[in-house]
Amino acid sequence: MAYGLQLFDSSGDITLDTNWRLIRFSAFYSGTVTYGSPVTINVTGLSNDGTWGYNNSVETAWDIETTLNSGSITVTALVSGSHSYKIMLFRI
Repeated sequence: MAYGLQLFDSSGDITLDTNWRLIRFSAFYSGTVTYGSPVTINVTGLSNDGTWGYNNSVETAWDIETTLNSGSITVTALVSGSHSYKIMLFRI
């Protein structure tokens, strides 16, 4: 390694290296989406380049489709009714 930082445990094993990608929490969004009326959440700096991820932590997450776009997230209900969403957005 020419430069950077490495952290070692007591056995001498590397536990963190600056060459590794780390996940960084970015934002948390929650609300309700109704079938037939998708919700768009504007997110400054969001790009659809594979370096962003999300987790929808509600029990009925399979009733919702979440799409990451450039500059926004679209939440769409897949079945009739209203559905809660709790989206944790992170950068990889």
